[in-house]
Amino acid sequence: TNNGIFTDIVYDKTDLEGFNELLAAGFMAPLIPLRTRTELDVSDVSIQKGEFVSTQLQGAVDKAEITFKALQELCHAGQNRKSWLLFASGIEHAEHIAEQLGAFGVDCAPVHSKRPSDYNDAAIRAFKSGELRAIVNYGKLTTGFNHPEIDAIAMLRPTLSVPLWVQMLGRGTRPAKPNCLVLDFARNTPRLGPINDPRIPNKKGAGGGELPVKICEACGCYNHPRIRNCIRCGEEFSFQIKLVSKPGTEELIRAASTEAVPIIEMFNVIGAT
Repeated sequence: TNNGIFTDIVYDKTDLEGFNELLAAGFMAPLIPLRTRTELDVSDVSIQKGEFVSTQLQGAVDKAEITFKALQELCHAGQNRKSWLLFASGIEHAEHIAEQLGAFGVDCAPVHSKRPSDYNDAAIRAFKSGELRAIVNYGKLTTGFNHPEIDAIAMLRPTLSVPLWVQMLGRGTRPAKPNCLVLDFARNTPRLGPINDPRIPNKKGAGGGELPVKICEACGCYNHPRIRNCIRCGEEFSFQIKLVSKPGTEELIRAASTEAVPIIEMFNVIGAT
């Protein structure tokens, strides 16, 4: 109407189809997930109010050997990537990650609440200018941080929070590069799902397990289970046709104990598609 509060038409692009339309139109960069050999184990970490207990989480994942192996994978997979953003599980974890990357010859600054504001601001400026190839943070660069050139994300922060997961991945969707590589050492992908179709994880013991993913044998990339070609290398997946020779006998509608047993009829199969 002429007196309405909106001057233009508003479209909802927050669902899966809308998100993918924005990707296809070039308004966002796609995320390319690469399967990692190193995985963070959080099986013994307690959960409070729907999230991992932070003190236990850092103790579980901040291990020198695990950090070494994970960052070794990052250096190999990200060797042609220019701007790396890393998410740590705690302040000490962030410091240890920066130290290990430095030992590998990669300039990296840790950003977190115990560093002075002047230091954090200078580190972010250096990262955005390209002086630093990598920056690792804990609780500082998850929301509102805008650096379109980020083309590699190393996820070393396991979480049960869907909003946090979406926000962290969103740092790599700015459209200033063809795509953003994601190394999910935290295994948030099977726990929470993709950024455009996430799910709330089940409570421990509630069943359901992890989300199904299809892993490309050629390049190790995670793919949606229904996709036909790998989103990273284009490898075509093979699909098995599952036919059984016996008829199904499961009840679609269960009969009451007082009712007669339903009649089961047999039919010859004359064709299958």
